[in-house]
Formats: sequence, structure tokens, C-alpha cells
Amino acid sequence: PGCADCSPSKEEVFRRNKFPWVNVLLLTLNHLSIHMQGISNNGYFHYKTHICFFIDRYWSMLFAPNCKQKKNWIGTIAGALSVY
Repeated sequence: PGCADCSPSKEEVFRRNKFPWVNVLLLTLNHLSIHMQGISNNGYFHYKTHICFFIDRYWSMLFAPNCKQKKNWIGTIAGALSVY
């Protein structure tokens, strides 16, 4: 990656960093707690109904275009939630 002055092609080049699951969850929970307080149960959100739905809906914004949803992505979220 580089700016137009440093790049051999004289174009700005951007590369998106990997977004770890813990960051996806923190961003999701932050968004839900700020913008969706009415659906929470005393500040808690349902794992599949709220968290997984949000991630599924905004997958293309959260992850790089070449990052495809794997069959077990919901299980990965469950694992990450249980660790953090």
C-alpha cells in the first residue's frame, strides 16, 4: 500500500487489514447497544436473533470482499463470545 507519490503506478493503493472476530463482536455489540437499546433485555442481546443477524446483514461492510461466509461462521461467533 502506498500513496500516489510513492507508488510505482502513481495511484493510491489501499489494502484492508484482517478484522478479527473479537473486533467484529465489539463493533456489533457497540452498535446494538447505542442504536438498538429497545430490543435488548436489560442491555443483553440474543446471540442468533440480534448479533448473528446484524453480522449477516452487514457482512460485506465488516469483511473484505473476498471473505466468504463459511458454513460454521455462526459457531465461530459462539466460540468467540464464550472466550471474551
